[in-house]
Amino acid sequence: MKVLNINFSDEIGAQFNNFLLREKFLEFNCDMKFLVSKKTSDSNMTFTMYGDTLERRLHQIGSKANFLTGRQNRHQSWSNKLFREQEFKEADLLHFHLIENGWFNIPTFLKAQSKVPSVWTWHDLWPTTGHCIQPDGCDQWLKNCKYCPDLNRPFAVRVDRASKESIWKQDQFTNANFIIHVSTNWTKKQILQKFPELEPRIRVIPFGIDIPKKLEPRSFLRSKHGFQDSEVIVLVRGLPQHYKNMGALVSTFKGTPDFNSKVHLIDIESAGLFRNLGFASLTEFPFLDHAFLCELIKLSNLVILPSTAETFGVLGIEAQLLGTPVLYQKGTATEEVLGGDEFSYSYNGNSAASAISDFLETLHERPEKHKDLADKASARAVTLYSPETYLKRMTDLYIDVINSFQKS
Repeated sequence: MKVLNINFSDEIGAQFNNFLLREKFLEFNCDMKFLVSKKTSDSNMTFTMYGDTLERRLHQIGSKANFLTGRQNRHQSWSNKLFREQEFKEADLLHFHLIENGWFNIPTFLKAQSKVPSVWTWHDLWPTTGHCIQPDGCDQWLKNCKYCPDLNRPFAVRVDRASKESIWKQDQFTNANFIIHVSTNWTKKQILQKFPELEPRIRVIPFGIDIPKKLEPRSFLRSKHGFQDSEVIVLVRGLPQHYKNMGALVSTFKGTPDFNSKVHLIDIESAGLFRNLGFASLTEFPFLDHAFLCELIKLSNLVILPSTAETFGVLGIEAQLLGTPVLYQKGTATEEVLGGDEFSYSYNGNSAASAISDFLETLHERPEKHKDLADKASARAVTLYSPETYLKRMTDLYIDVINSFQKS
């Protein structure tokens, strides 16, 4: 079975265990190649259609056209080159991922899925909205976005065509052949609020999460990175965007100077949001190599996921697999993925400060409580999110889609 995986970048492909686990896919007789806009690896299994430089320039042009017109992903006619690619001609199945951010033409996708059995993984709710990737409290998406209260939400647009776009998507996607893959029942429920007619075509398969098989003990990693065993270390990862809710976390920390002085904060990718807040130490990192990130997760006492719009939460599962407790924002798919309060810690809205404080107060008084929770969470995560389980379920899905495919 030959599968062409179409995604924005092979970094993202790796994150969701398609690129990194290609060899394991082969064990299931699934030969996978990757068409991307942003090629970051030197693998000969990953390719762009126009070469790296031109491909990225076309992505920039497409994103600009989306912004200026509000007519998203219908200007990228260059995507039609897909039909001339040998990998497309040989494919038994197409698996689409993040194609909606300016580099790939949705009409091209619709034509392709009518010719070749196709799966589209919806990593967010963009296919159900007028332009944004997550409604996040706005109810207009359920009303075909009659008006948009915030054109600046990603993907930002200059003019409000949200209603026309929402209606166009509904017409096109509900009358197509492709199977929709989502990673949580939470996401499925969100989609069915808008498109109940899609239920027969939605498949829920959690992602498989792979971590390094051999990591040094926590005490060794702490020494390696300059921390003492007795120090309290909190890790936060999130881009400074609306959906990641980092601003709310910054506001929380601004009001807890005594708490901050006792905490060593590891900040990944937030572009300096936590500077000058009086932490015992602040260590900042840009995007990290996966193995290095796993070391930082393992040496931490707590990982915080403040996002209000998660549809899965890979970092949370990685933390559980590595034995580190997780504190997350309630009301997103993360609650389902992490197993709720039996296996993790949570807070609502602005209660982050008290939730974090409660965690730290018991850290030294009842360390066994956190160890027991971490051990239970790790055992659950190993069972539910093993790469092998994911690979088996995905290849079974591929076979089912191929066998039931009908050309339109």
